[in-house]
Amino acid sequence: MASSYQGPSYDLIDKASDIRPALAKLREGVTSSPFLAVDCEGESLSRKGQLSLVSVALPTHTYLFDIKTLGAKVFDEGLRDLLQDPDREKLMFDCRSDSDCLWHQYHVKLTNVLDLQLLQIIYRETNPEPVQDDKPRQVSWPGSRRQPMATASRPPINVQPVLRSFLRCLELYVDDKDLTTAKAAGKEKMEREGTAVWMKRPLEASLLAYAAADVQGFLPLYRALRGAIANPDKKERLRKGSQNFLDYLRSRSFRTYDDYERNGFLPWRILPASGHERPYTPEVYCKGCKRAFPRQDFFALHIRRGIQHCPVCRKIYGLQQH
Repeated sequence: MASSYQGPSYDLIDKASDIRPALAKLREGVTSSPFLAVDCEGESLSRKGQLSLVSVALPTHTYLFDIKTLGAKVFDEGLRDLLQDPDREKLMFDCRSDSDCLWHQYHVKLTNVLDLQLLQIIYRETNPEPVQDDKPRQVSWPGSRRQPMATASRPPINVQPVLRSFLRCLELYVDDKDLTTAKAAGKEKMEREGTAVWMKRPLEASLLAYAAADVQGFLPLYRALRGAIANPDKKERLRKGSQNFLDYLRSRSFRTYDDYERNGFLPWRILPASGHERPYTPEVYCKGCKRAFPRQDFFALHIRRGIQHCPVCRKIYGLQQH
């Protein structure tokens, strides 16, 4: 049914008879846009949480698929094939939890994603954000020109880019008050009542508008930032980083749900220094995030003592001690 909410427009797909027509529109949309904007909403979104909506948008249509009401039928009818299509690019923003949930609960392996949270990091390398008093420091990855290369005796400096929220990116790069208003209203409701609000039916108009604003905002945000990846090598860098983001949670045999696993920093070695950078050799496991990295990323003394942490987790460990 079409929404009557005076904000972002959308079609809520909550009847089985509406699934195939909506998917047909999304498939046809490849002629007008190579991208699908994709996002998920739910309670504690993860492999153990609950999925409420999958939002998919083209420039001309936005569909909110009600997974709580329709269940796996939505994926079986064709949404799985669309999300896994290697020839259709998907725009997402911080795809980690969505990827974890979709794979472990519905056997949907998201493919060919360009993550806009990572694109914003690439963009601000040459287009600094306005200075904020509370802005955390940033540093680069091994091999960047900003810091000396790591060596066996000197691991990478303990700083990493800070991740920005989608609302903040809208405020910085997209001049659309309807989108930012819808996002802010939904965010306030979730902060007040928790993410369990996504599992109530009927869903409130403010939450539906929030979900629609997400995917509708991905397209103009990409247009605002895409100059940063005009070079083919830089776009390949984003592709590789986005694939690492997709795998970051879903590839784990178990989840810890702690500050080492999820925090406000770009995880270590997610975004390569260039599109042609070779994969690194995993040699030593970080005691924080439980991921393996080259030995040079750690202090030798810490390895001997069995307390080794990657540069990002050293920062988190330090914050936990205060």
